[in-house]
Amino acid sequence: MKIFFNRKLLLWLIVLATNSATAREICETNAKMATDSAHAAIVTKSCAVWMWGINNAGQLAEKPKSYTEPEKLLRPKSVPLMIDIVVAHDHTLGISEDRYAYIWGSIEYLSCGGDFFEFHTEPQRVLSIQNVKSISASWRLTVFLKQDGSVYEHGCTNQSNHKIEKLPVQVAGLPRIESVAIGSSHRLALSETGEVWSWGDWNVFGQLGTGSKEPQIQPVKVAGLPKIVTISAGAMHSMALDTDGNILVWGSNRDWQLGLGGDYSLSPERISGIPKVRAIATGWFSSAAITTKNRIFVWGNRSTRGYPTPAEVAGISDVASVYIGGNAAATSGIYIVMQNGNVFNWLPDGRAHENQPVPYANGKLTPFPPDWPAPFNIEMPNKMLNPDAQK
Repeated sequence: MKIFFNRKLLLWLIVLATNSATAREICETNAKMATDSAHAAIVTKSCAVWMWGINNAGQLAEKPKSYTEPEKLLRPKSVPLMIDIVVAHDHTLGISEDRYAYIWGSIEYLSCGGDFFEFHTEPQRVLSIQNVKSISASWRLTVFLKQDGSVYEHGCTNQSNHKIEKLPVQVAGLPRIESVAIGSSHRLALSETGEVWSWGDWNVFGQLGTGSKEPQIQPVKVAGLPKIVTISAGAMHSMALDTDGNILVWGSNRDWQLGLGGDYSLSPERISGIPKVRAIATGWFSSAAITTKNRIFVWGNRSTRGYPTPAEVAGISDVASVYIGGNAAATSGIYIVMQNGNVFNWLPDGRAHENQPVPYANGKLTPFPPDWPAPFNIEMPNKMLNPDAQK
């Protein structure tokens, strides 16, 4: 009996070590930032989580403070190692090394915006979901992609009739999915064969790409697209990258986020004027792309004097990844990870460009965070990320 127990324990330890190694490998190749809210987060190559910004509901896994007291970059002690993280309104979600989903901050998204306020300052496991591959989230809805390619929704799945799913429920009618994205309420899913599917109860700007403004409660395939490798969703617009490095967009253009003429597009349209692209990103009302030569193009944000058509960010090269900031001063601008792992923040110059397409976007590039003696480096081991250790 004793021998059987030891063998069982040894097998368990081997499985645990294998899972952990796999998780670390994911972080090594997929260290990322999540910045499109009033708070933001970083997952380093060692799977460590760092956060900053507004913490009114415990979304930083710290004791809440008022909107006027944003937190500087910190490492929340209660947040374990994560392989993925997303920020949404006043809550945060992450995927642990063992592929469970966790949430902290407000959980008002389970109320469809009703009179409800509950928050947690420590990560809480999302029940009835495991083997999670990735997460996409908005204010009132979360979409989970499982490792088997199935998609689940959690929260306010239909704002028009206040339909709430208290536990994650599978989305029917989809093939095996590779990645998911969510806007304000519309959802996108990229199949393993490069097809894009969309659905949602709000489609007034054609953000579903179906050629009409009618909502689609069940997923439908977006017609007229070539084979797609990446998808991204802003508040009311959608973007896709094809295998040839071309960008296709649809939905609202009221803030120039499509980089096209007109107020909206009901079907996918190709953007011109950008060299071959390898990565795309969307903010609530803006868009960005990285070319194969590691340069950045930005467009959108009309209300803050942005760019009506894609403009190359002047003087910046050797870019690894880019993340569009959120709707608060603490997370504004564009966050750029360089090829060496250093993180910077870029803010546009704020000049008006109404009906004046420009080839270059000028702005200010500063190391992030600005109060550290050196830029945060997404590749460095945990012990070197403490500013005191860098002095």
